[in-house]
Amino acid sequence: MTNRFRMWLPKVLAIYLALISISAANVQDAAMPHVASSVEHLVVAAGVPNDPDVFDEIKVYAPQLLNLFTAWDFDFLTEDIIIAVIDTGISHDHPEFAGRILPGYDFVNGDDGPEDDHGHGTHVAGIVAAAVNNNEGVVGVCGFCKILPVKVLTDQKEGSAQGIAEGLRYAADHGAQVAVLSLGKNIGSRLVIDAIEYARERNVFIVAAAGNENSAVPFYPAAYPGVFAVSATTRTDQRYSHSNYGSYIDVAAPGDDIFSTYPDLNNQFGGYLSMSGTSMAAPFVAGLAGLLLAQNPERTPDDLAHLITSTAIDLGLPGRDPIYGYGRIDPVAALLAEAETPPATALFSGNIWYDHDLNNQRDVSEELGLPWVHVVIYDDEDRPVGLTNSRITGEWRWVAAAPARYWIHARLPLTMLAGGESILPVEVTPASHLDGINFGVAFLPSDTDIQAFAAYHSGNEIVLSWTVTPIVRSIEIQRGTQVDGEFHAVGLAPIDNPNAASLRINFADVLPADLHDVVLYYRLQLSPGNVVVGPFAVPPHSIPDDNPDDDPGDDFGNDAGDGSGDDEFTASPSKLFLPLVRKS
Repeated sequence: MTNRFRMWLPKVLAIYLALISISAANVQDAAMPHVASSVEHLVVAAGVPNDPDVFDEIKVYAPQLLNLFTAWDFDFLTEDIIIAVIDTGISHDHPEFAGRILPGYDFVNGDDGPEDDHGHGTHVAGIVAAAVNNNEGVVGVCGFCKILPVKVLTDQKEGSAQGIAEGLRYAADHGAQVAVLSLGKNIGSRLVIDAIEYARERNVFIVAAAGNENSAVPFYPAAYPGVFAVSATTRTDQRYSHSNYGSYIDVAAPGDDIFSTYPDLNNQFGGYLSMSGTSMAAPFVAGLAGLLLAQNPERTPDDLAHLITSTAIDLGLPGRDPIYGYGRIDPVAALLAEAETPPATALFSGNIWYDHDLNNQRDVSEELGLPWVHVVIYDDEDRPVGLTNSRITGEWRWVAAAPARYWIHARLPLTMLAGGESILPVEVTPASHLDGINFGVAFLPSDTDIQAFAAYHSGNEIVLSWTVTPIVRSIEIQRGTQVDGEFHAVGLAPIDNPNAASLRINFADVLPADLHDVVLYYRLQLSPGNVVVGPFAVPPHSIPDDNPDDDPGDDFGNDAGDGSGDDEFTASPSKLFLPLVRKS
């Protein structure tokens, strides 16, 4: 038996298991200097949860992107971390917060009932600390942290500087170690500055949203000294389009399309909803701060800021930049930085490269570096437990719990395909590093990869001619007698020189006698991907076109001009890619 147990077991059972575990592992207090005298303060989280919406890849991606399932395998020393959500209040009836909402205050109505009458505060609180392994909905970053609700915004999300300042002071006076403010405006306030200094003096780590105006104008309180400012990113680790930016940004976190708790338990999602913005990004950082304090309660706000910024995944320009700050947060790296007893993990990594010839082997002419390709990690029960993206260099990396078996999926854009397998199995052992899990990919061809299409009669043949780009590997020529009728393959044109910038292809279709005086239609099926271009219409000799410019679908009727009498039918540049029917 290891010294880990699932911290959301009933408390008495959890303490009992902890005692057995410590006895079996012969762990002494001296090896854990931050453990209090009572063993019940040894809190260890569990990896993969049973919350039903977590593995719905349409609704949820942030826990996988942030690698929370591995982060929860670290040892935590206490569950008594208090995070103040200074917002529109909280839904006290929501099952995700059962037993962990502390008495708070409503500075809007001046009473002790900070109930959420908008939904924003409940959504933020769910990102911070929705329960884990409770068979309900989603998960928060710190599923055992306690929430101190401080209502400073109305049902219209409006508030005053005085209310925000009073709320921050209240949080500091009532034991909050972390405060998240997913609110603000472009105008500063001396009242709020004083409240920030007051809270900082009491060791409160203050996290604030950078704002959603797609602007570099400073947004307060995020831009104040002493406040940890958070911008928002998407599931592909790119900037959320409305996120503010500027020199005051410390880090970024997921903020686009975040599925979290909502007060209306009877809505279509049963008390959950998706929202977007830096309001959603800031609570991910607050939850991470909660985990870091649970790992070591003696950490100061400066300690937390250093751990979070120094371990963030660098995005954008190297080093700190105005869009991502120091980068997108990486909870596993932050927890690992000073972990005394890190969990058994393994690293696996690889690269995405352009496999132009689709032979699944990287040649010297095939470059690395395909960014923003999703790499999804599934466990052996087919659950998505990890999500990462290839960087500008094409490299991707992931830290996973070990030992275990995983399946690595390269989730390619619709315009691309893999030269070999796009799903690879891996077996990891503790402390292992599996490198070279690479995926070769190529672009799927489209109608733009067929250029300068022409056709002409030569006796009982129709000669088709066109130029093809290097993306195309082969072309099947199909013929039909009706635009919407049946088409049959009449030939295959392999590409013998795939590295050429462009290649001229000629194909002669020998016609049976019954097709000499019939309008024929040709389609080109491009591989890889089986993309169909066309059909292009070719009339017989007996149907001249006296006005070839009157219809983009029948651009016929030009003599080849070579004295042969053969009619050549060449589409003009403006009409080349206007076939009568196009299917993909």
